[in-house]
Amino acid sequence: MNSTLSGGVRDLVDFYAFWWIILGVAGKASAASIKRNMPPTFAVLVNLVSLSLEDGMELLRYEILIERPHQIHPNLGRHKDGRRRMLRTSKKHFVQFVMICILFSWWGATIPRYTPNTPVNNLSPQHPIISQAFLQNFLSFERPLPHSRMAHWDYHILRDRQSSDQRFSPFTSSTTDLSQTRTWYTRTPATAYRNPVIPPYPLTLHRPIIIESDAEFASQGWPGNGTQENPYTISNLNITATLGESCILIENTRVHFVITNCWMHDQGTGDGVLLANVTNGLIANTTWINLYFGITLRSSESIEIFNNTLIGSWRGIEVVDATTTKIVNNTCSNSFLGIGAFNSSSTEIVNNTLKDCEFFGCEIYPVNDNIIANNSLTNCGFFFGVWEDRLSPLPLVGVGSLNNVESQIIGNLVNNRPLIFWQRRSGGTVPLDVGQIILLECNGVTIQDQYITNTSIGIFVGFSTHTQIVNSICSHHTVYGICIHNSTDITVNYNLCRNNFLVGISFYHSRNSVVTNNTCKHNGVGIDLLESNTNQLLNNTCNSNQERSWAGGEGWGHWFGGEGISIFGESNVVKWNHCNDNTGSGIFISGHNNSVLENTCTNNGVGISFRIYPNNIIIGNCLIGCGFDFEMPDGEVEWQDVEISGNTVNGRPLIFWHARVNERVPSGAGQIILFNCRNIIVERQNLTNCPNALLIRNTDHSLFANNLLSDIAGDGISIADSFYNHFTGNIISDCSRGLNLVDASYSYFTNNILSNITQEGICIIGAGSNHFSENILTNCSVGFFVSGSVHCLFRYNILYDNTHEGISFLRSHYNHILGNLLSNNGCNIWFHSDSQNNTVEWNTFIGNQSTNANDDCNYYLRPWANIFDRNFWSDYTGVDANLDGYGDTAYNIAGDASNRDLHPIKSPINLLAIRLTQRILLFLERVTILLFVIVVVILVLARLRRGAPKSSEVSGVNRNSMRR
Repeated sequence: MNSTLSGGVRDLVDFYAFWWIILGVAGKASAASIKRNMPPTFAVLVNLVSLSLEDGMELLRYEILIERPHQIHPNLGRHKDGRRRMLRTSKKHFVQFVMICILFSWWGATIPRYTPNTPVNNLSPQHPIISQAFLQNFLSFERPLPHSRMAHWDYHILRDRQSSDQRFSPFTSSTTDLSQTRTWYTRTPATAYRNPVIPPYPLTLHRPIIIESDAEFASQGWPGNGTQENPYTISNLNITATLGESCILIENTRVHFVITNCWMHDQGTGDGVLLANVTNGLIANTTWINLYFGITLRSSESIEIFNNTLIGSWRGIEVVDATTTKIVNNTCSNSFLGIGAFNSSSTEIVNNTLKDCEFFGCEIYPVNDNIIANNSLTNCGFFFGVWEDRLSPLPLVGVGSLNNVESQIIGNLVNNRPLIFWQRRSGGTVPLDVGQIILLECNGVTIQDQYITNTSIGIFVGFSTHTQIVNSICSHHTVYGICIHNSTDITVNYNLCRNNFLVGISFYHSRNSVVTNNTCKHNGVGIDLLESNTNQLLNNTCNSNQERSWAGGEGWGHWFGGEGISIFGESNVVKWNHCNDNTGSGIFISGHNNSVLENTCTNNGVGISFRIYPNNIIIGNCLIGCGFDFEMPDGEVEWQDVEISGNTVNGRPLIFWHARVNERVPSGAGQIILFNCRNIIVERQNLTNCPNALLIRNTDHSLFANNLLSDIAGDGISIADSFYNHFTGNIISDCSRGLNLVDASYSYFTNNILSNITQEGICIIGAGSNHFSENILTNCSVGFFVSGSVHCLFRYNILYDNTHEGISFLRSHYNHILGNLLSNNGCNIWFHSDSQNNTVEWNTFIGNQSTNANDDCNYYLRPWANIFDRNFWSDYTGVDANLDGYGDTAYNIAGDASNRDLHPIKSPINLLAIRLTQRILLFLERVTILLFVIVVVILVLARLRRGAPKSSEVSGVNRNSMRR
């Protein structure tokens, strides 16, 4: 034979050579014996049974005999020379090995080989391995070809409705149950995720293609005439997309076209093929690598997507508002969503392989007349819903009905086990050993003793009533373990939901359900009720759930905060549950008329967090190693008839006061929360091991003195919307923030000590006219962090050994920093670019980890918007020649403002002496006032004494009156 053989003859050679090898190997031993004893090359040949002819030949020709044998079989990679390893096979198989090498060498001599020096145009015009005739037959769909066309043939038979439950196998000439058939075509390119990505066969580099009308196919020179017999063809191209760009964009066309044998790739920012308002298209035998969207159809009709491979796309194949779409025999892996069909009718999704999809493997919002059959999903699952709003925070079906939705969903596998899809069933028990369960509009169905793992949603129940889910395990799902949607009277008992990425047990728009004795751990949220009412959560255990940051794109996205139980709804009862070691709240409640009773929460980020809504009841809960937190919805400050009583924090009572006046908090509290109070005294409390130990909201004219706060997960003292308070003598250590002020003004903070704070020692946000005097802040991330605050006074504070800034100002103006000692902070003081008109004087800056001061404020190019004057700088190198105490040259401040201290002082300011002098002066002032008061009293008494009549005179007058 020679290279001039006709395409038909070469097709026969390709076909019979391949099956001769397979039958020759299989005739020597059983399949198990072959896999156990055969040489590596023979093992590869047996594995090629599941490959199409052209792909198998390509791998054998280029990988085994020429280039990289170790990438095909792992045993070959263990030796420096794969060919040497093949020659070390047993004598039993040596003869077969030699015959195979001779055969393939003879066959390969008739085909142009690809080498680095071979011009691309010297190879076959359609494919480096197969002939022009072979490819033309493949694209014409006029006759079935051996093996590579098998899935397409089966697919046409299914589409023609010869049997709704069975298919014809051309190999056996008999009928086979559709649910038991296998996917004939699978392919996982060995080049997945390599950087740079190089196609395994030579292609022509091409820029992205844009076609916006029928005429542009011909004007751009694509072969064909647009008829069904001779479609326009785009083939053998290597295209790289860029940000916001498609490799191929076709819109507003009606002619027939084919996209085949292309290689499209990017790093996740560009798209593959986008078809909009298009009919009569075929996309076949093409590979997409690391694209944002692989294949996208919008408002299109009669499109076939066949035999493609998509790896690493955010969305593999997406069909929106389309009709008569055929998605057959494709492989999608490592995508966010494998295949999605939305608001599309007459869609056929058949024989596809979907693997390792982050969200759903196959997501279908059916309208009518869809076929989803014989697909195989691994480590992901299905979702079927009703079109409502795909841009909602949770991409689930909305409130509605499934009436008039008729689709055939049969023969699908999830993790090699059958998908159970029941619609409008009444009664019955779901069989065991299934891969995923989806119930829609069912009544009285029982799901029991299931073990479902590594899908998208293990068990989904939608628009159903009186369903029981009992004693089942749902673990390691990419979305939810169990999801109840738009359903009523559901019982969920004694289930284990663990290691699900988002939620263990999720309820959405569901009511009157009972959830008891379940265990939900290591999920994003343990149990989540969203817009669900009148449900009961009793005696569940929700442990070690951790926050998840999930971004779905296109407006989707949600933050799952690691709650044990999360409730957004009304009239729900949460009782006797155990929520431990959750990174968020043990229990979070938002809504009206909910009851949270006698739950135990241990070592959570927050024990119980709630929003103040009318008629909520929170009674008898026990919190250990965590505490309470609350917020007002929409900034409201009015009390909403909430009953909070009988709760304990670390075995001590929770003090939750509302609208109290002129009272003292009793000693021995576990946590203190004041809301709308006035003239309260909180003194000598020891608060530890709970978040927000002192939580103050809308409370004025109160005293917080000599309290010890330590080992706090959140803020030591949290203050918001409160005024004219005094904080003095408090010691705060080992917490996230020491003192957090938000919109709190006209207050005094004196003689407090804050140490070992992971974030800000004192955080001041939107707070004005506060005085911070004689405080000590050490070992904080930032000593004072001041944002959006004005007219505050920072006087005689000591800040040292703080990791970043001693004092940091952001969007803050007209503050006065006077007489402070700042030593060995990351930067002692820093003004960011939007802070101006602040005054820094008579401070001592000693040592630093980076710079003493930084001023980035260059307010409209006006220099020195902040004033630095008469400060001591330890790194100042100027001299004082006239001995007036000030340096003769200015001290330059780092930063964009190019600011200066015009009068740097030469000696550090002695804060101890200043404070001692102040106290002496204050003592003398008080003594002087006291002496003045004593003198005044003496003079008044003397005056009174001089003005009073003598006693003898008074008695004489009395005697004379008696004589008369």
